[in-house]
Amino acid sequence: MAQRVAVVSGGSQGIGRAVALTLAARGDMVVVSGRNQPALDAVVAEIHEAGGQAFARAADVRDAEAIGALFEDVTNRYDDVDVLVTCAVKSRVAGFLELTDEDWLTHYETKVMGAVRCIRQAIPGMRRKGWGRIVNLAGTTARTCARGRMTNGMTNAAITNVSKHLAEEFAEAGILVNTVHPGYTDTPRLDMIVDRTAAREGLDLEHARDLLLNAVPTRRFTQPNEIAELVAFLCSELNQSITGQVLAVDGGLATAVTY
Repeated sequence: MAQRVAVVSGGSQGIGRAVALTLAARGDMVVVSGRNQPALDAVVAEIHEAGGQAFARAADVRDAEAIGALFEDVTNRYDDVDVLVTCAVKSRVAGFLELTDEDWLTHYETKVMGAVRCIRQAIPGMRRKGWGRIVNLAGTTARTCARGRMTNGMTNAAITNVSKHLAEEFAEAGILVNTVHPGYTDTPRLDMIVDRTAAREGLDLEHARDLLLNAVPTRRFTQPNEIAELVAFLCSELNQSITGQVLAVDGGLATAVTY
């Protein structure tokens, strides 16, 4: 197969950054997207330094026109998109009575509708090629409750459900769609959770971090590159049959039995 074109939304930091680096290392032309152009440029510089190919384009997933322009630009520069990984998220760790309408709507617009907008733009080209891979990142709160992260539960459950529907609708077109659930992952977002846990439990940051760590059966936080490796496999030619699935990379954190 010719060099694939991969778009990673929310690619400037954390898991999105790791996914962009990993896909580029596998030989993909990676388009790194997000809201912070300097941060995106830094990721692209890392990729170039490692010998990979990448391009940065700022676009807010809450803006349908901006996302349309992003994909048009990608197609004009390279080709139709082969791989899409959605990682964009914007949430607030807070209790129910602290959450405003804006908190709820911003998270939904970013996580769910942001992914929907990207997928809507990517699928026509994938159908023309008869091949495509889509992976949506959605945390383990899709299947469990976590204090202070109610909007995460709503959005993660929603995009997981959307992924399943997409997998069924577009499998015959050669498009495979899956969801990956990260657990506590060593990224800047984990620091936000630690801060909130410390405030809620009356702990210092070190003990709050230990409290979270002790909830993970493996007693370690997941590293972003571990998630990226799974995403890269799901997006590869090696994956010919896995679609409509939800795979957790969480050290056993989520205890619910899922099928």
